[in-house]
Amino acid sequence: MNIKDVVNVNPNRMSGAPCFTGTRVPISHLFEILESGKVRKTAPCLGE
Repeated sequence: MNIKDVVNVNPNRMSGAPCFTGTRVPISHLFEILESGKVRKTAPCLGE
């Protein structure tokens, strides 16, 4: 798998923020969720 298959940067979409390909979900959102601990609370198996 190539990073370009997962991440898309388009200056005309989401102010050029890197997003998951095919979505308007910024990659930074994933890191915000991970840092907040919400993933461990809702899906503890992912923290193992």
